[in-house]
Amino acid sequence: MHFTRICTIGKSVANKISNVNVKYTDFMDERSTSSMFLLPATETEIFNAISSLQPNKAIRDLDIPIKLLKSCKEIVKNKVCHIINIF
Repeated sequence: MHFTRICTIGKSVANKISNVNVKYTDFMDERSTSSMFLLPATETEIFNAISSLQPNKAIRDLDIPIKLLKSCKEIVKNKVCHIINIF
């Protein structure tokens, strides 16, 4: 099937859909009990997490020794915190 054929099918299907003024929130209950919200990580949490790591291990994919990470945790905690909170 050629790409132009797929685009033509998409347009013809889209033209069959009626235009309604409905928001997605109209289909939601007042409050969902199955939703989840995570608070942003704090530098203190990152510092404590790094502190609790076993010193004789390494970060698997990066081969960074935990001893090295622990020795610079005061420096990296804000950068790690920022990276985690991006997601």
